[in-house]
Amino acid sequence: MSERVNILLIEDNPGDARLVEIYLQSAIGFEFTLTHAVRLSEGIGLSKNNPIFDVILLDLSLPDSQGFQTLKTATAAFRKQSSIIVLTGLNDESLGIKAVESGAQDYLVKDQIDTTLLTRSILHAISRRKMQLEVETTATNLKLSEERLLLAQRIALIGNYEYHPQENYMFASGEVYSILEVPASPTDFTPNHFYEILNTPAHQKSAKELYREILKSRQTSFDFEHRLFIKKDSRYKYIRNKGQIEYSPETGNVIKVIGAIQDITAFKYAEEMLMQSQERYKIVFEESQDAIYMTTQSGEFVEFNQSLLSLLGYSRKELYDIHFDKIFAQPEQLKEFNTRLTLHKKVKDFEVELQCRNGQIIDCTITTKEWKSIEGDIMGFHGIIRDITLLKRNQELIKAKEIAEQTAHHKEQFLANMSHEIRSPMNVVVGMAHLIESTNLNPKQAEYVNALKLSSDNLLRLINNILDFSKIEAHKIEIEKRPFNLHHLINDLISTSQFEAKEKNIDLYSVISETLPEIVVGDSVRLYQILNNLLSNALKFTHQGKVVLSARVKQSSAVLQELTFSVEDTGIGIPYDKQQTIFDSFTQAADSTARLYGGTGLGLTIAKSLVELLGGELSVQSEPEKGAVFSFNIFFETAINANIIEPEPPLFPLVSNKENQHHDIVKSGMFAGNIPHDNLETFDSTLSPDSQVNILLVEDQRLNQIVASDLLKKWSEHLNIEIANNGKEAIEMVVEKGSFYHLILMDLSMPVMDGFQATRFIREQLSEPVCNIPVIAMTAHAYNTNAQRCYEAGMNEFITKPIKPELLYKSIGKVLGLSERQTNLQEQNTTDKTSGLNLDYLRSLAGNDNEILIVMIETLIDELPDELETLTNSKETGDWEVLKRTAHKFKSTCAYMGMEDMVEIARNIENLLWEEESSEFLDNWVATLNEQCNKAYLELKLTLELLKSEHQLTN
Repeated sequence: MSERVNILLIEDNPGDARLVEIYLQSAIGFEFTLTHAVRLSEGIGLSKNNPIFDVILLDLSLPDSQGFQTLKTATAAFRKQSSIIVLTGLNDESLGIKAVESGAQDYLVKDQIDTTLLTRSILHAISRRKMQLEVETTATNLKLSEERLLLAQRIALIGNYEYHPQENYMFASGEVYSILEVPASPTDFTPNHFYEILNTPAHQKSAKELYREILKSRQTSFDFEHRLFIKKDSRYKYIRNKGQIEYSPETGNVIKVIGAIQDITAFKYAEEMLMQSQERYKIVFEESQDAIYMTTQSGEFVEFNQSLLSLLGYSRKELYDIHFDKIFAQPEQLKEFNTRLTLHKKVKDFEVELQCRNGQIIDCTITTKEWKSIEGDIMGFHGIIRDITLLKRNQELIKAKEIAEQTAHHKEQFLANMSHEIRSPMNVVVGMAHLIESTNLNPKQAEYVNALKLSSDNLLRLINNILDFSKIEAHKIEIEKRPFNLHHLINDLISTSQFEAKEKNIDLYSVISETLPEIVVGDSVRLYQILNNLLSNALKFTHQGKVVLSARVKQSSAVLQELTFSVEDTGIGIPYDKQQTIFDSFTQAADSTARLYGGTGLGLTIAKSLVELLGGELSVQSEPEKGAVFSFNIFFETAINANIIEPEPPLFPLVSNKENQHHDIVKSGMFAGNIPHDNLETFDSTLSPDSQVNILLVEDQRLNQIVASDLLKKWSEHLNIEIANNGKEAIEMVVEKGSFYHLILMDLSMPVMDGFQATRFIREQLSEPVCNIPVIAMTAHAYNTNAQRCYEAGMNEFITKPIKPELLYKSIGKVLGLSERQTNLQEQNTTDKTSGLNLDYLRSLAGNDNEILIVMIETLIDELPDELETLTNSKETGDWEVLKRTAHKFKSTCAYMGMEDMVEIARNIENLLWEEESSEFLDNWVATLNEQCNKAYLELKLTLELLKSEHQLTN
């Protein structure tokens, strides 16, 4: 098709809209312009202000219109040149027929379409609509011509003829010859010839017989149709023959016959196509292997197909006389079926035993739902019955298990790929945000950039939530047992959520029983994740009142403690019929919930699954508009040594809190490259502060190349960056230039040759010193297995996309063997000597009261120098216990100052010391924390002076 097709898609589901666009983009030789509207009113408005849309893809269930009223309104509103194709999730042949009868050109079920079907339907719809318009135009012209004929006694120029019986004279216009497809030879065109041409098949009356009947009845006008067989190419044409007869008043004989013939073949074919479109659904209905039925609301059969008769063994007449309830073999199953149908208006895959006409009992599943008239009135129920007798009786458990395992594997692979596909563009978004942030911004621009970073973090958190859910389903979650401080965990949770609560003016607090043990042994990360999900859920759906986290001892012994946790809110509550389904994956309490509050519906699913992994059960008690209480019990081991305390869990636990901590991989012995990770002496990377660093960036996506290059240039002005588009190009460049490169930044997923293959080739096939060039892996995949594969392939570091600049710079400084002074010097180029101080959290705690804020800042200024001195002294003297406690305190201090990166560094120091690990990271972490907090100290003093000045002016 050479013409561009203008398509209007009216669909409120973004996923379905995107799928339609993908299908259209996949069509070959099909050019289109797609316009998307989410409401019917929006689509109608677009059609008034834009060129004519050739096709309207219309969903029947829209925010401002429901059911067949949507089709009625659309049919009346859109220009008649537009073809309407109903695009819906309802797989209902009867509704499809009614849709076509109501003006739609076609009826497509969303989960059954593909590129071919959608393209074919659009092209056919356009063709049929054009044909209809042509027929309607022709019919209109014919009517006008007929009116002129009556008024002016002239014959329309369609194809006219005159017959004078007394003179045996026949005249026909040129159009008549063209329509009848005979040579234009007036001398041969006699009445007998005319009758012969107009002759029809034997089972129809001939034109001569029709004329005789007209003359016999003394009719003065006639209007009839012929179906002609064109012998030369074996086809049929349809002709309309209309005219008037003039009789002699004296003798009554025919004086003259004036007529016109019209080729109505196109109209007939269009009419036939419409009928075929309707018949198609009837054929699907009748020839389906599934037993399909329709009943009234009271249970009388209205329609059914042959498969149902074959399944139950009844004749058609017998089944019409049988009530639907009578085919159930078990009364209790019928009762439960009717109860579900009454409550939910539909039932899916309900297993029952049905009784056939011969008394045989068969196992079946029934899927049924209401069917409505075009006006929306409930007419009854329609459904599908499937015979599962053989399925239940055959031993298919092993096969089903294999299928389930394979499905789980594909699902995990899909989620991994999805993570990569989302993280790749997110790398550009986050990278650009960091680059913009480092420029001179006015306050409004800084606000915009901060909003962009927050949204990016939320999206990444959402991705991690989905990946966590995938791990749970794949049974890859490992439960740990370590001692931890339960009171600190709860306090951290409340502190973390306090900002959101204050923004919504909600009271948030915890109620801890006096008997609750301080130290317990269990999985603190999973407990934190459960409670965090429940708290987030409660805060999301609470608009006023309170949210309370409670913890108490249910029962205890010398070795075990059963603890009860609950999260209570005064929010919108949960409908009674949804209180079980809310724990299902991707499920929310109502269809409108996702639109109003957002989210994937995975939070409660993950919480419930984790509770069950910990041996408990999550339950809910709720009343609509009166809030909800989620509670669960978990067993913890009693801590034997109360002095052993696990560091607090991270404020925002992701899929893994060790994904980027390389020392965990080294500890496990997973690195298998040619270069020992902590010893780069075989490669000359000792650099002076002014040395040029040659970096080979291996990345196939152009935007990622730009982001990575600009981030690197922000780190140091002494960089030479060269780019390879895939692993093969990288190898060719390394072979050509030898040890010219100091570092390779290697993407993992690339065409031609990926990062794993390229790194292995460099390590195994090239000679020293080229084979020892440090390699830092970059990937959008989030699974820990990638980290292991990277180190096994011989890479030195592993960072995930979206790339955090500070982690990238640390990794580069580490693998290049830069001294602490050089690394800090490079970092100063990117930080512009600022600490990342953000007092938004303090302001929220102060309730925007400057007097309280001044007191808080003065407290920080008073305490910070002593804390920093203790930090550096304990590191220099090797007093790890003091350093651990100081790092723990710095988590809170930095959180109050809004320095999230420093919170993470303080947590890393504490985790490292808790695990009694030695790492080259420790010196850099302590130095960075000390440096940034000193900067923050100076900024705090300046801020304090400004606040005091403002306070004096306002008072």
